[in-house]
Amino acid sequence: MSTMQTQQRQKTTIFNVFRLLKPHTAITVVVMSVGIVSSGLALLQPLCVNYLLHAIEQSQKLVRPIAVLALLFVAGIVLDGLGSNMANRLAAKIVFDKRSNLITCILGLPVQEYDKRESGDYVSTVISDTNELRSALSSDFFKVAANLLTACGSAVAMLFIDTRLFAVALITSCTSILLMIAASSRLQAYTELVQAKTARLSNAILRSLAGIRTIKAFMATVPETKRVVGTAEEVYRATVKVANKETIIRSIVNCAIQLTLLIVFSFGGAEIAKGDLDISNFISFSMYLTMVVSSLSSFSSSITTAFKALGPLRRIEDIESLRDKSETVSSSNMLSPDGHSSFDTANITLEFKDVCFSYNTADKDDERNTTLQNISFSAVPHQRTVIVGSSGSGKTTLLSLLEAFYRPDSGHILYNNVDSTDLNANDIRKVVSYIEQDAPIFSGSIRDNLTMGTIEASDETCWNALKLVNLDTKVRNLEQELNTQVGEQGHFLSGGERQRLSIARILLHRKPVILLDEPTSSLDSINQQKINALLREIFSEQTVIEVVHRMSTIEPGDQILVMEKGKIVACGTHDELKISSPAYRELLQMPTISQQTTDN
Repeated sequence: MSTMQTQQRQKTTIFNVFRLLKPHTAITVVVMSVGIVSSGLALLQPLCVNYLLHAIEQSQKLVRPIAVLALLFVAGIVLDGLGSNMANRLAAKIVFDKRSNLITCILGLPVQEYDKRESGDYVSTVISDTNELRSALSSDFFKVAANLLTACGSAVAMLFIDTRLFAVALITSCTSILLMIAASSRLQAYTELVQAKTARLSNAILRSLAGIRTIKAFMATVPETKRVVGTAEEVYRATVKVANKETIIRSIVNCAIQLTLLIVFSFGGAEIAKGDLDISNFISFSMYLTMVVSSLSSFSSSITTAFKALGPLRRIEDIESLRDKSETVSSSNMLSPDGHSSFDTANITLEFKDVCFSYNTADKDDERNTTLQNISFSAVPHQRTVIVGSSGSGKTTLLSLLEAFYRPDSGHILYNNVDSTDLNANDIRKVVSYIEQDAPIFSGSIRDNLTMGTIEASDETCWNALKLVNLDTKVRNLEQELNTQVGEQGHFLSGGERQRLSIARILLHRKPVILLDEPTSSLDSINQQKINALLREIFSEQTVIEVVHRMSTIEPGDQILVMEKGKIVACGTHDELKISSPAYRELLQMPTISQQTTDN
């Protein structure tokens, strides 16, 4: 765990739960005020009962005391219901805001942050941890002030009714409160363990679902099920520990309450028997005592759930502490040295100067762990730059740096002579289009996948893009055409259709820089030739950098970079490299993927 996260954990206390109310101060004051007024009305009820009993003893008219008592009772019920409704709606709004902040933070993180956590951790935090927070923000939580008022008001009234009975009730009540707080504080560690185990379960389920076809193909359903169920059992065991602690807390509180009632009623009965206590005063005292007991019970529930929420709240704050790393908040300088916008035309020149990069941040200085070493080249408009090399040579990593998924450890990447370190990652992506290996197709409609990032695209524009990749006929034959659902990860489409749809998506953008990572790897030879010719025609004026495995797609005018073990070992045209580069000649002799690929 990072030092920053450790510091954040040290700051997470019971008061952090109350700080969640700060952005909603006005409505919180209203909710608590309603609760206080309701408590005030409740405090008047024992006095009215006492007045009613005296009226009965003295044979006075009962209409007024009964009417007042009924009015207090109804008003209290109405206000209590109104306060509970407002409290629940406020809690829902707080959780919604927290989830919105988390989603914004998570989706805005740099790519390298996703490498540090599993996806299930993020999913669990947004859903499970915030649910625990919602449980803590129950209506009882917002009645803390009202409960304290009720308890204090009742205590004052009890003090005036009978000092000795009050002393007995005070001692037992204070004892129960101290025991409850001491026991509740230990829930924090256990609930944090439950949430951590729940995150592991989320990861396990996501892993299984992502590879469900492979699991079934290798008949691994039974062992995979055992593995996930084993993780679920860990959640169960951690939950049982929390349940045991909660049982102890409830038992302590209930025992203290029952003991208080038993002692007070026994002592009060003895006082009545000796004639030292009036029966009407004892009834009023008992009603106030019941209010104290009810307030303590509600207060106990609030404190217990608040302590339970500390574990989830810590996990939420750990992610929120990454907000400063969000790509949406960094500054940018989109001006060239002459003061004019560098990105206002379709012509962007890219340049790498001695760029080094390593995924292993702990050993950046160790050349053995460096993914890219001293990369230098330039790419200009109207020319395709082709990157070739064996698997693991750093080709895709180079494209990831251009897309600002990662930043170089040293060296410079220039966009029209502007250093990438002076640019916001999102500003870079405004001028760069990228088709990654196995470009994902998202759950939703064909239209949703086409118009990602270009929501205003018209139907005509979508159909034109589909026509260019030879998908329009297929889509027009579907019942809902552009609105057809493609299924999770586009499983209702063939591999080739998914790849053509991802290419159609990039055609809608027409950005100045085009990055292609084996864009036709899943296509048959016929569609491969058509798409490659299409891409060359449409992006003839852009700066195009493409990773290829099929050497047959290389043309004489292409600039070719040969990569080997994170280095560019040769650069030139096809004819030049056939003569000067042994590594390139070796690649030419390797079998091409095109002989094995089918569009299915």
